[in-house]
Amino acid sequence: MNEQSCIRAIQDVYPDFIVHSLVRNEIGQNNDVWIVNGAYVFRFPKYAPGIRQLKKETAILQAVQDSVSLPIPAPLYRSSVPDRHWSSRK
Repeated sequence: MNEQSCIRAIQDVYPDFIVHSLVRNEIGQNNDVWIVNGAYVFRFPKYAPGIRQLKKETAILQAVQDSVSLPIPAPLYRSSVPDRHWSSRK
């Protein structure tokens, strides 16, 4: 995924989200990870198993958010648009 694809994927779902800066953090085998605006980690799975795993991780993070005293990443932005599944946390 290149920079323009990343920005387009985010703004297709959140048109009011302004991308001021974009840094590729990781090009992994299963995910592309971008740091957006120096504060948000956006993870874009490349394959169906990665999409399923990301959905599970997001559900777990949300479920334990108020039950654990440790800081837990909070998924703030996400997409379930077919072929454009992704999640973000701050």
